[in-house]
Amino acid sequence: MKNSGETAKNIVINEDFNLFKVLSSPENIDNPYPVYQKLREYDPVFYMKSPTGFLSEDLWIVTRYDNISSVLNNKKFGRGNRFGKTKITAQNYSKLNALTQMRQHWVNFLDPPEHTRIRTFLNKAFSVKFVSNLKPNVKSIADYLIDKIRTGPAKNDFELIRDFSYPLATLTVAEMYGTPKEDREIIDKWASQVVRTLDVVTNQYTQEDLQLIYKSAEEIKDYFRKIVEERAANPEKYDDLITKLLLLRDNDDMLSIEEITSTLVLLTMDAHEAPKNLITNGIYALLRNPDQLDKLKNNPGLIEGAVDEFLRYDSPAQFTGRRTNEDEIVGGKEIKKGIQIICMLGAGNRDPAKFENPDKLDIERKNVIPLSFGGGIHYCAGAGLARLEAETGINSLLENFPRMKLKDKKYHYHASLHSRGLESLELNLNI
Repeated sequence: MKNSGETAKNIVINEDFNLFKVLSSPENIDNPYPVYQKLREYDPVFYMKSPTGFLSEDLWIVTRYDNISSVLNNKKFGRGNRFGKTKITAQNYSKLNALTQMRQHWVNFLDPPEHTRIRTFLNKAFSVKFVSNLKPNVKSIADYLIDKIRTGPAKNDFELIRDFSYPLATLTVAEMYGTPKEDREIIDKWASQVVRTLDVVTNQYTQEDLQLIYKSAEEIKDYFRKIVEERAANPEKYDDLITKLLLLRDNDDMLSIEEITSTLVLLTMDAHEAPKNLITNGIYALLRNPDQLDKLKNNPGLIEGAVDEFLRYDSPAQFTGRRTNEDEIVGGKEIKKGIQIICMLGAGNRDPAKFENPDKLDIERKNVIPLSFGGGIHYCAGAGLARLEAETGINSLLENFPRMKLKDKKYHYHASLHSRGLESLELNLNI
């Protein structure tokens, strides 16, 4: 059967059903939630034959909130790095391409004890105090961007991603790292290529695609490695996250330059994508729900709960993967050891068994714990920073442009099923 053009209304779910082909149609990219609902009702723990693309193995697709939460928080499910693990000291390490080298140290691909070790340093670096201390900086960047919009051409031609949510994310990262602000565009170009490899289920790469990805990985790794080496040689000159990672100790252990370089690339991908999409998706949701927009404009103190609701309602990350470390039962289904599970975070966040009226945006919804940042030991280390940027950015926009409205046009999401965000969001600011 040909799934690629089908919508939720006419899809047929059977043993040949391929969720990711169905989701790849333009209509379902813009709104995957009816498809999630249909699969969740048909079989919330669905066995799917190997899809075409980067990930070529049979999968279990999980779409209910409680089942997903159980998988994410259960130590019997790991990441199971299928790319192999090669130690830095191994003779063939230097022969690996830059992307494969970095994957050896990306915490989201590691299981304990390697994961525990690197995550210990990240938890120390991204402490509650560290994130809290960034508040004035994020507010200052937001104010700078607002002033730039008011006095520049964006006043009459405003596009939210270009003029606010993207530069807010990139400038925050640049300030946190202590890297030159003028480098943010080239860093983002590199990161936007490397991040494609995280959408492992849907991506099919041409030889040209792969060459560009590998080249970008090599260049971004080289860029950060030089910066890390400079910080290591002169740590007294700097006060930034990179230097902090270099100076952190866990008993006699410390991160190597290679580990810090790889981690910075991973953090850059997450720190550019998640806040940008969270802010943009949140504003888009508010403008399509005027009652909720008015609530937040009249009571900015609701922003913390509102961000949780934005994460639930239209998650920037739509799925994550786990692999069974041993035989296990999920939703009454026996899943054998070594099998890949895809947890559909966006589907779980709209599960009616967990949330009343799940397709309704309600910024005062109680007890919202979205799945969007994952769970368990792999809960996103930068979640606090992403929330801070969204809370600050969205309230700043509503305070300064209270009459902004959607233009009379159709808006579309970019064609990535993992990272969910709009291609653009052009608005009338009415100032």
